[in-house]
Amino acid sequence: MGHKKRVRCLAWNATGEILASGALDGALRVWSNVDRKHAKATSELKGHAGAVNAMCGNKEGPERLATTSTDKTIRLWDVRTNKSTATISLPGEGINIAWSPDGSTIACGVKGTEGMSVNECQKVKSTLIHVDTRKNTISKKLVFFYVVNKMSWNVSGTHFFLITGNGEIEIRTWPEFSLLRTTRAHTDSICTIDMNPNGRNFAVGCADSLASLWDTAEMACLRTFGAHSSMVHTLSISHDGQFLASGCQEDPLIDISHVETGETLFSVSCDAPVNEIAWNPKQLLLAYDHYNPKEPDSSGVRVFGYS
Repeated sequence: MGHKKRVRCLAWNATGEILASGALDGALRVWSNVDRKHAKATSELKGHAGAVNAMCGNKEGPERLATTSTDKTIRLWDVRTNKSTATISLPGEGINIAWSPDGSTIACGVKGTEGMSVNECQKVKSTLIHVDTRKNTISKKLVFFYVVNKMSWNVSGTHFFLITGNGEIEIRTWPEFSLLRTTRAHTDSICTIDMNPNGRNFAVGCADSLASLWDTAEMACLRTFGAHSSMVHTLSISHDGQFLASGCQEDPLIDISHVETGETLFSVSCDAPVNEIAWNPKQLLLAYDHYNPKEPDSSGVRVFGYS
């Protein structure tokens, strides 16, 4: 399934029937029938003027998609009409994005210092924007004096998780955003996070080449996964909570391990290290970006798990 430039991000919709992918040239593609092995491109969504850095679906609305880009915007899309339904301007490049379980809020990490004083520019390391999706306006802007790499709501939407460049996991109440707990999880930067759909645990990937599984209630580390040799920058837990897939910065493979034992069950060979992976929310199908360095002007998406 092809793009002209490398795929940077991908996401399934809530029903698992549609897969979207975003590329470095700003192109967005929507693929249908991906869950049935015979995928086809149904549309190309046009609007971003820069690389699509991140995207996410809405659990309450399977037709809705949110993307953010180097063009300093968030765009909301309706995949039924292939149209952008809203554009929200950001104070900098959008680098990551998440949608609350109830669909009311989008969180977006922003890189940039627009609108800040000289003093703030010297101190602020990360900016987080909250968007009210009922009004399609920014409802809150938060700045941090340390690096925040990614964020996620818990499954029930009562808490908000931040992972940092200090190797820490912050848990904040939602919607109050009061700091509830900080846990030092790794000695190096934590790069990515994914919640187990069962709500009982979550996984993080780290620059120290490890992934780890954490109990959501007790914030105790349950086990680590050491299949990689470099930064784990993408991971995903399957819909049934049994499998953890992960990819790293340097190795051209995807590791699929059993969540409960940590044992590697499959290794998916790739032509290059992957940018992003995502399990289908209903089936054991794993989507990942495909890139061959020998063909730099061609990229795409592949799915592992078809029988």
